[in-house]
Amino acid sequence: MNKDQIAIYLNEHPEFFNDYPELLHKFKQIDHEDLPIQPLKTLSIADRILKRANDDKEHMRSQLEWFVEITEANEEIQEHLFEIERAIMSHIDLSEMIRQLTGDILTRFVLERVQICLSDSPEHLIDCSLINPDELKDSLHFVSPEKLEMWFPNAKEPTLSGELQPGASVFTEGGDTIRSQALIPVHIRGKLAGALCLGSQEPFHFHEGLRTDYLMRMAEKLGMAIDNIMLLDSLRRQPVLDKQTGLFNASYLKPVLEREFDRARRYKKQLSLIKMRIDTPSVPGDTEAVSRQDVIFKEVGRVLAESSRGGDSLVRTESNEFLMLLPGLESHAAVKVAERIRAALESFASPNGESTCMECRFGVSSFALDSMCQPSDLTQLATRALSQARANGKRVVTC
Repeated sequence: MNKDQIAIYLNEHPEFFNDYPELLHKFKQIDHEDLPIQPLKTLSIADRILKRANDDKEHMRSQLEWFVEITEANEEIQEHLFEIERAIMSHIDLSEMIRQLTGDILTRFVLERVQICLSDSPEHLIDCSLINPDELKDSLHFVSPEKLEMWFPNAKEPTLSGELQPGASVFTEGGDTIRSQALIPVHIRGKLAGALCLGSQEPFHFHEGLRTDYLMRMAEKLGMAIDNIMLLDSLRRQPVLDKQTGLFNASYLKPVLEREFDRARRYKKQLSLIKMRIDTPSVPGDTEAVSRQDVIFKEVGRVLAESSRGGDSLVRTESNEFLMLLPGLESHAAVKVAERIRAALESFASPNGESTCMECRFGVSSFALDSMCQPSDLTQLATRALSQARANGKRVVTC
């Protein structure tokens, strides 16, 4: 054994000196001046090994403490976000939703300013009548699309500023006290429609490189909440139910199709559409025949409704044509739904026991990320499939 190995052994086994106390006593009496060489200023190999082990223990302890702190902070943030998202997604009043959102962010995340900026472009369909300006003068502002493009050159990435000069913040009131800010883009139906603006009096509270996935998720939920409120408002303003079938009429199709198509494209989700034509036997135009047709189409509406899931959308586009929008379903599953509807309708018997012969044709299309750019691509493909079914005498055709 060399001297370093002996030193390490003695350091790790101090009980060795229990059997040789006189040796320990002699070691303690040695004067450095009596050593044959001067002690080195650097640590010996044994000392370096021991020091490295102690340093590693301290580093591991500090790493674990840091990990626990980060985990606890993330859990707290997640809890705050969950409560905020649940609150805003349950609102049907835009003014009340914005008021509660800004108040919750200020309270839960200890910030000085929170402001929502929405585009004043008419293409986003944000009707000012949905908003009470007296309640939201500090929380909501309308800005031009050009200003939004200036804030977000990349359209999707947030803009973080760590140290602002006086007057450089986006906040119109009290901006001189804001030293750092975060601008998070808000998208509605795939288009840049606004910004969630957060301001702090602390320099570098927000800064380049800061983790922003939590903020992006909050802005995403905000866009969805605004879109839902606008959709509900548009539905309240016009009749959207077909009286004969109880299904939605054609006016409902455009907004819901745009919303589901945008979600499928942004999040790479499955989306299918069934276009169906249901022909009933032609009858003379007397009162009894019209009443019988009402009964038949009421039953058609019932069968379609029973064949749908909670998130599906059923629309009567023409007298004998219907659309069924199926979020989350791929083509094969949508074909099974079409076959199930076909079997139910073709075996339908009217309440008086008479057999009613229905001729049903179905065209099925599914969202394709690489080839579809707009909602009309999905409906046109289903229309083409339905035309092929009618031309070829087939019941269900998919494209």
